[in-house]
Amino acid sequence: MKPTKDKVFFDSNVLIYSYSNSEPEKQAIARKLITENNSTISTQVLQELVNTVTKKFKFSYPGAAVLVKECCQNNNLHINTEDTVLLACDIAQQYHFSFFDSIIVSAALETGCNILYSEDMNHGQKIENCLIIINPFLYKNYSFTIFRTTRTPVLASVICPIYTPPGRSLILTCSLSELRTVAKTSLPSTS
Repeated sequence: MKPTKDKVFFDSNVLIYSYSNSEPEKQAIARKLITENNSTISTQVLQELVNTVTKKFKFSYPGAAVLVKECCQNNNLHINTEDTVLLACDIAQQYHFSFFDSIIVSAALETGCNILYSEDMNHGQKIENCLIIINPFLYKNYSFTIFRTTRTPVLASVICPIYTPPGRSLILTCSLSELRTVAKTSLPSTS
């Protein structure tokens, strides 16, 4: 059994990076996510994977079929239905996603996932107050500093070099329980 309590859904880019040798950091993050999560993918994710590996990576179709079987062994598979497509229409209207991204979001919601890992969607966006989109490839270098103050028993600073000018860091201060939530949903482990 995979250790996490979260139910996560993978966009095709996570699976694609797990097979790509051109970006080893992203490959390592993708493989770690796949092995450590109770994860779900959809038939659309498999279709996008096959399309990418046969066109971009020049896999043969029998080679791509091996990847499909492996992905189905390592992840739960959601088969998109009429309801998935209808919900995707509502999501596209409400959140202004592309239709294909909306089908990914729809499948994640239908399967009860609370995290959608995607490089292509809006990092940190909440959908229907139950699904959060996380780009697992944003935070490559981060550190935690726990310190005590007299007013607040425990505060934590998360130093995030992302979204800041070169040579600067953004320091987010939050309670220890908030840090656990941020670390669990936003920051991939690099160990």
